[in-house]
Amino acid sequence: MEAHVILMQNVIVVGGASSGIDIMREVARVASTVYLSLKDPDSVGDIGESLETLATNSQDVWSSGSESSALARVLKKGVLKNFGADGRVDFEDGSIAEHVDAVIFATGYLYDFPYLHPDELSGGEWLFGTDSDGAGVTSTRKRHLREVEDEDDSPQTPSRPQRQTSTTESDSLEDDDVSVPKTQEDNADHTDGLQRPSPKRARVEASASVVEFQQGQIVRIRCHNFVTYDDVEVMPGPSLNMIIGPNGTGKSTLVCAIAIALGQSPKVVGRATEVSAYVKEGEEKGWVEIELKGRAKGRNIVIRRSIQREDNSTTYKLNGEPATEKAVKEKVQSLNIQVDNLCSFLPQDRVSEFAKMTSQQLLRATERAVGSVQMSAWHDQLIEIRQEEMAVQATIKTLAEDIDKLQQRTAATQRDVDRYNEREVLQNEIKKLEMKIAHQRFIERRDEFVVARDQKEAKKTAVVEILRELEPLQDECDGLQHQLEEAQQAVKRVNSSKRDLTAKLENAKTEYGTCETQGDDLQNQFTSIRKREQQRQSQLATLQKTITVMRADAERQKVRLITLGLLTEDGQASQDPSAYRGELASIMGTLREKNDILHRLREELEDCQAEQQTFFDESKVIRDRRAKLADEIQGLENVQNQKLGILERTDPNTFRATMWLRENKHRFKEKVYEPLVLEIGVKNPDYASAVESMLGGNTMMAFTVLCDEDYKLFGDEVMGKMNLRVNLMYLQGKKMNAFRRVLQQDEAQALGFDGTLIDVLEGPEDVLVVACNQHYIHNVPVTLKKIGNTDALEMNPKISQFVAGGMSYRVNRRYVDETRKHELENESEQQRKRLEELQKQTIDSRNRETKIRKEDTKIRAEKDDLVKQRKKLEKELAEYQRIQAQSGIKEASLNKIQQENVSIEQKEAEIKKAIHANGVKKAKIALDYHKIHARLWDATKAVIFAELNSVKYQADLLATKNKMRDLQHDQDVAQQEYDRAKYDFDQAKLVAREAKEEFNTMASTEGISEADCVAMMQELFPEASADDLEEIIEEKRTRVGLILAVDPAALERFEKDKRSTARKEAERNAKQESATELANRIQTIRGKWEPQLQDLVKRISESFSRAFEGIGCAGEVKISVDESDYANWGIDILVKFRDNEKLNALDGHRQSGGERAVSTILYLMSLQSLSSTPFRVVDEINQGMDPRNERMVHREMVRAACKAGTSQYFLITPKLLPDLEYHERMRVLCVYNGPWSLEKIDLRAHLKAKKKRLDA
Repeated sequence: MEAHVILMQNVIVVGGASSGIDIMREVARVASTVYLSLKDPDSVGDIGESLETLATNSQDVWSSGSESSALARVLKKGVLKNFGADGRVDFEDGSIAEHVDAVIFATGYLYDFPYLHPDELSGGEWLFGTDSDGAGVTSTRKRHLREVEDEDDSPQTPSRPQRQTSTTESDSLEDDDVSVPKTQEDNADHTDGLQRPSPKRARVEASASVVEFQQGQIVRIRCHNFVTYDDVEVMPGPSLNMIIGPNGTGKSTLVCAIAIALGQSPKVVGRATEVSAYVKEGEEKGWVEIELKGRAKGRNIVIRRSIQREDNSTTYKLNGEPATEKAVKEKVQSLNIQVDNLCSFLPQDRVSEFAKMTSQQLLRATERAVGSVQMSAWHDQLIEIRQEEMAVQATIKTLAEDIDKLQQRTAATQRDVDRYNEREVLQNEIKKLEMKIAHQRFIERRDEFVVARDQKEAKKTAVVEILRELEPLQDECDGLQHQLEEAQQAVKRVNSSKRDLTAKLENAKTEYGTCETQGDDLQNQFTSIRKREQQRQSQLATLQKTITVMRADAERQKVRLITLGLLTEDGQASQDPSAYRGELASIMGTLREKNDILHRLREELEDCQAEQQTFFDESKVIRDRRAKLADEIQGLENVQNQKLGILERTDPNTFRATMWLRENKHRFKEKVYEPLVLEIGVKNPDYASAVESMLGGNTMMAFTVLCDEDYKLFGDEVMGKMNLRVNLMYLQGKKMNAFRRVLQQDEAQALGFDGTLIDVLEGPEDVLVVACNQHYIHNVPVTLKKIGNTDALEMNPKISQFVAGGMSYRVNRRYVDETRKHELENESEQQRKRLEELQKQTIDSRNRETKIRKEDTKIRAEKDDLVKQRKKLEKELAEYQRIQAQSGIKEASLNKIQQENVSIEQKEAEIKKAIHANGVKKAKIALDYHKIHARLWDATKAVIFAELNSVKYQADLLATKNKMRDLQHDQDVAQQEYDRAKYDFDQAKLVAREAKEEFNTMASTEGISEADCVAMMQELFPEASADDLEEIIEEKRTRVGLILAVDPAALERFEKDKRSTARKEAERNAKQESATELANRIQTIRGKWEPQLQDLVKRISESFSRAFEGIGCAGEVKISVDESDYANWGIDILVKFRDNEKLNALDGHRQSGGERAVSTILYLMSLQSLSSTPFRVVDEINQGMDPRNERMVHREMVRAACKAGTSQYFLITPKLLPDLEYHERMRVLCVYNGPWSLEKIDLRAHLKAKKKRLDA
């Protein structure tokens, strides 16, 4: 049996004799797990050794397993007992084995399985001879293989030859007639350094060239009407697959087919954006089918994706049954196929993206590619939990800040709240005291009501008793009244005479009084005149003194004003400024000087503004001229513009980069050249096709820099910030003389060539050096004619490439009148310099203008000070004139007072004469008065006698009436007292009722029953009166008035802040617990994730470093750690390609394209031995490498990809160096194109024929 049948399978070997042990050894080399079924576990082999001793003597390496009797890859078991479902096998010792793929019997006798069905027993395959040999194998699970083919979708074989693209296989052969000698090194590799088996056991040796497909690897690819293919089927090998062929044959299309068939978007391969673009031109639909290796005992997985061009639709079939895209992707994901991971699937159009990946992206891609399933999940959890923790911490910080603000605001409001509470307490106390007063007043009013009621009854009794005493006195009073009336008639008669005399006496007395009054008035007038004369004399003296002082002040000011020239000698105001003298003349002179300076500055300012306008006008003329020159130069560059237009249409990224370069040339240290297509031309347009064919699109579109600084700047700006995909070449100091021609001009002409490609090019030397360095065009002979005999050229070792004949397209060279262009550019430069000179002059003029304006401001300030001084002096003149006017007014008043002296003396004489006449009249009146007085005395005596009688009767009547009046008065008093008592009673009753109602209202308002309120009032200030309580209330009201009222909104905000503080503190505590829990979860997950990551990166770095050492360079892979954010963890690739350099991070700018390609492929190869993905794809990664690096990288790739147990590998390349390393596990797939091709090539027949020719 071939070894690949049990490769990576679970196998049971039954038998412990020497043959069983030998078979067990050989099976263990290729199988996954080997179970050794023994009757006696402690005695094996022909001499009865222990299994451990036998292993040691055989120099095999064993190690302890999970069981005490387990050895590396081999587990001891007891005697077979039973076969169960799904590969389960039971043993007599009670143990089991699951997922068993095969059982090998090495017992020397036939096993009897009575419990097995005969079909199952006969379903196995005998490995070593027949049953008589004593060793056989039976399958515990039946394998069902079925080819999936949809007849409706299968294309019909064309009846006539048509243009096809075919793929042929060149695999390792197993034909006895064609043998390939093996070297000692090959044999060592195939046996993994262990002792080779003996000849009799060679039949179970696992051949190095026979490798079984692993689960998820690609077994078959088929395309129909897909891009360039009509129909093609590719059968890759399980190890390294090298797909080679010329450009345009469809190598990269196979990469697209893999991605599209596995349900991926076209964006994964970086080409078309719609899947319909992959349908072959001219066809309406197409499909691509891929077959993946299934599980060991399961069938293969076949996925077909059909594409409709018209509606860009897609349908899937999974193992022949219709399926959804989601189901296909889930199946692909279950096989750990990572088409969207650049570490596993690197198409041609995305090679440059790998080097541009950030360290974070590289880490995630590496975890998915080679890490465990849990590693990516752990990393996702760490990122998610860390972000959640940061959000929680931010929330805690925000809550802490909010709590602090609330506490500060609460503390600030606390004093207001305390004041409010104190005010409320006082107001409550005042309310209680007011209730106490109301209660006290009610008690007092009630007592007053009782007293008033008793007094009213007493007063009523007194009124009744007085009325009884008045009745007898009324009769006596009536008799006395009659007698009195008669006596009074007599009195009236004598009184009439007396009244006449009395009237005469009163008239005399009145006249005498009038004379007395007139005499007093005349005396007062005389005194007043004397007093007024004294006042006039005093006022006269005051005015004379004031006028003297004012005249002195006016004279003093007059002298100063005359000195200044403001007054003339006669005291008049001067109207002539030329007469000003002294200080005023100095001020006026300085003012004139300042005005002259201001006038001069104004003229200079106007000159500056006119000069600036002149500069502006000339600058405008120059700008217009330069614009016309630019238009003329532009007209001369129409050809260049045409090239730019073509560039814009064919390569927008390179066009945008070119435009940016033209605008930013001043930022570069050295000259940076635009793409070669714009910098170079051909001397003869017929050579254009040959030049473009040799240089290729990448070089023609490449920019050229001459130093590291410019390289970094261009890469950062264009490829970094602008994210443009352009080519950039770095020319490190090479010159044209550094390139030696291997074929001289005469030799080339002797061979029929016109020369080399460098001879037909024109352009900057640096650009031509780049072309020579990249494509060796100085050694590529060229001719427009066809070469008939190429044998001589093939024999010439100096010729490795040549160009004969033209291409199918051509590039027009540029024709520009360089002399005229140079003249226009010189004139434009001169105009530019003049414009800069004008701009400088304008700036100088503006600076002078600023200086003039500053001086003008200063002079105007000085002028304002002088004007203030002048006005001060003018105020002195005004003051002098005011004093002069006031002095005149005072002198007029003095003259008026002096004239009043004559009128006063005349008034004194008149008054004295009137006083004398009044004295004479008063003496005559006094004599008449005495005569009348004597007659009146006699009349008075008669009246007295008559009145005595009247008085006697009147006295008696009066006594009786007085007695009655006293009683009536007592009655009135008693009645009034009764009325007052009754009124007081009514009022006391009303007031008592109101006091009671007021008290009851207060109690009801406070919600207190009357009884409780009365009890409370009796306890509150029991000894205090209402007045005392009023004083207490007034004192408390005073205290309330001293406490400022608090805004209710502030109190509400205070309570709200307290509630918010409590709520936020509780929330913060909860968040802190959550943060602690998240931190613990992070530590737990990191404790599992980081050690695996460190181990993984360490292994990658070791492999990466060894690979770089193999090519004479240095490399390292390390982890970039960011403790604050797990999303920023990454993998840094450090490389060094020259001895004088240090390790630098791999990026899209620092290294050249070839260096990036080397670093990329070696990193991917470092993942090969760790890979958990079934296959990898790398498309044209060797482009841009120099031959040395390409050879060494290829060697490392072959060795890594062809190791046993590694994933399947696809390498696509259009070219290969000769004599590269080859391994038997490699499969080389050659892609050709042409009008038609063979459907099948029998390579074995070709090799046999070749062998026969060599033997002959």
